Amino acid sequence: EMLKEQQAVVQRDISTEQEEEYFAKVLHKFNMTSKNNTVDTKASKSIKMLFNITKIRESVGDYRLLTTAELRMLIKQPNIPDKERVELYQGQGPTADYLASRIIDNKWRDKWLSFDVTKTLQDWLKNSGDEQSFELRLFCECGQAGRDSLSFSISGTESGRGDTAQLQMMSQQPPYILTMSIPQNVSSHLTSRKKRSTEAKDTCTVQTETCCVRSLYIDFRKDLGWKWIHKPTGYHA
Repeated sequence: EMLKEQQAVVQRDISTEQEEEYFAKVLHKFNMTSKNNTVDTKASKSIKMLFNITKIRESVGDYRLLTTAELRMLIKQPNIPDKERVELYQGQGPTADYLASRIIDNKWRDKWLSFDVTKTLQDWLKNSGDEQSFELRLFCECGQAGRDSLSFSISGTESGRGDTAQLQMMSQQPPYILTMSIPQNVSSHLTSRKKRSTEAKDTCTVQTETCCVRSLYIDFRKDLGWKWIHKPTGYHA
């Protein structure tokens, strides 16, 4: 009897983890703001990308709900003689913090370049700032001659002139941040479930002689015959 009780506790914990994995993730996409467009990225050693953190905070909520975040940008018109190294920075100018680097060549034409920015975005969400930025820079070794500008462009970062500006903005895909997070309402539900589970486990054991609340686990396949459901395997009533 004691062994069965312990197995039920383990099953209950696993079931809660499966619920978090299966139900509690939602995707959000946040394009960079349009005001940081430049005329020609190929004439520059860097590309700046601004993001509205207030908007991200409203959608994601608390930084602890964010599980993953990726910065993605579409490579266009590469004209690279051999290979080109680029570096991603958090912020702009001399105070920017290095995050990661990539090697680009002509095979990257019309492909997405991505960076894991989960930790950076979590830090931004912790603070009260309204806007933050990334900067993609051409790598340049100190004291050595190198290229003076990028040999490719990033879709959506170049602004057109006159009447073509609006059309160009609509036809291109700008850099964006893709997030995966736990919705606030689901997070509250799972926290409440864990609390009730802990309370039941602490107050009801095999030695209890008086009335108490025991956990009732419903198995979708065995108890209800729902063979088409794979995860979660069931739930605690």
